[in-house]
Amino acid sequence: MRGGDRRRDHDGTSEQEAAILEAVERLLVKESLAEVSVEKILAEARISRAKFYFYFSGKNAVVTALAASVMEEMFVVMRPYLDRDLNGVPTVSLAEALRGGFRLWIEHRGVLRAVSENWHLIPELRMMWLGVIEGFGQAIGTEIEKEREAGLIPKGIDGRQLASMLVWATAQCAYIAGLRVDDGLPSEGGIFDAILAMWTGTIYGTFPDQRAGLAG
Repeated sequence: MRGGDRRRDHDGTSEQEAAILEAVERLLVKESLAEVSVEKILAEARISRAKFYFYFSGKNAVVTALAASVMEEMFVVMRPYLDRDLNGVPTVSLAEALRGGFRLWIEHRGVLRAVSENWHLIPELRMMWLGVIEGFGQAIGTEIEKEREAGLIPKGIDGRQLASMLVWATAQCAYIAGLRVDDGLPSEGGIFDAILAMWTGTIYGTFPDQRAGLAG
């Protein structure tokens, strides 16, 4: 059994493990996951094959670990919205959370592009990604239902279903915008305002009065 087949947290605290994670992220900026080989990873990380397989069973395990780490960061930046006081202005907290999420997406675009293209093909990546989507859907759906119970927004489609649709739509739009294959979509950086309008319009029935922008 190779080392990567054992259950590991892949927290990157080992110098060698961190080198592997960083090498794969650099490679994914320039190449698709299909083009990234273990040999390229070894050369980029300047690490031996034995050391690589001590930590990971293969490149798919590295991508899964990288994506899981990014998603943990994503949950953190969503906290201003999920943990807010219901007396606050929800659209302001939502804009802050989504802005942080988009900055993370752009920072880790290579990894998240690889996830978008391969989650349905790689079992371990599929399990991780669907778990992340479910987690976001549950957390945001709970927030929607809390606001409905408090009389802040009207009743409507089940909050969990609504949240899941928004999460899936946002991930797909961010992926497509990064590819720049659809002239109908803004650029990767410019899509934030459209996504914010989609969220606020769907949940609250309102739209931002002005462009928020990633720098807002």
